[in-house]
Amino acid sequence: MIPFLPRKWPVQLLLKNDKATTTIVLRFIYLPSYSEHKNKLYTRFAIPANHFKSLIGVVCFSRHKMLPQKIFRTALLIADKPVPKVIEHYGDYYAQFSRFLQKGVVSSKKQITLDIEPYDVTKMEYPSEQELFGTDGIVITGSAASAYEDIPWINCLVEFVSSIIDKHPKIRIVGICFGHQIIARARGGQVIKNPLGWEVAVTEFSLTDIGKEVLKTDRKSVRLQEMHQDHVSSIPPGFSNIGFTEISPVQGMIKDDHVFTLQGHPEFVSGVVKEIVNVRHEKRIFSPELAQKYLIAADYDVDDVWIGQKCVEFLTGGIEPDVIDS
Repeated sequence: MIPFLPRKWPVQLLLKNDKATTTIVLRFIYLPSYSEHKNKLYTRFAIPANHFKSLIGVVCFSRHKMLPQKIFRTALLIADKPVPKVIEHYGDYYAQFSRFLQKGVVSSKKQITLDIEPYDVTKMEYPSEQELFGTDGIVITGSAASAYEDIPWINCLVEFVSSIIDKHPKIRIVGICFGHQIIARARGGQVIKNPLGWEVAVTEFSLTDIGKEVLKTDRKSVRLQEMHQDHVSSIPPGFSNIGFTEISPVQGMIKDDHVFTLQGHPEFVSGVVKEIVNVRHEKRIFSPELAQKYLIAADYDVDDVWIGQKCVEFLTGGIEPDVIDS
């Protein structure tokens, strides 16, 4: 368990794997107020020990002290709140994405420090211009909402994303599922409800030649958890498709070294998918037969750590080639 800390104090976790010592910086908040919890300050989530091989130490810094190496500051644009059972067992999107990115940090052979700052875009929360000046990357989460909906917070997000792409070429952007679709809409692509239906649970998609080149891999396919019916039916100008399935032809996009997207949910563990499937079965969105099929498929093997490494490396300066074990 990480020590209790006030908001805005970064904590540097020194993590060790077989390749190198890596670090990740996280921020914390107190819930709901200092006085209501007997003067205790609570972290937003705990990091399970099995996510890394050994914890060398936890180094706390006041907001006035500098960390000893380059920090890659990442704005996490949160576009939804998970269903209650997911929050109870797996945390909110800030917790889930922080764990996902942490696994990518540990897997990478680069020495990386991430500082993740959450913004609830459903409440119109965004980095200020001053904050953008010190931001290295932006990650846009998934959402149960549809990227093509004409509602204020989604329209605002579309405008913000387009503005970042136009005005901030040094800020790298990663879009996940809904985030992938928002980026497509913002730049002139098309997002629609897929007439072929849902893609749910572990889904294997084929990499295009560009996808293999961008991800610097010889892999022919990638397996990720998915949970979507909306999809990108045509990519925007200047973007390239990195992967496809028979049901959904755009499984991710790339634009130079500026924007990288995925239709899948690499941040989802199997339990998250199962909870969502159960809720949608109860609401009769999924038939009993489909729900059972998805619950079984949720336990298939996934490439979440591998793709997490690629996402982290993209956000922090460039994707590294796969390491071939000899």
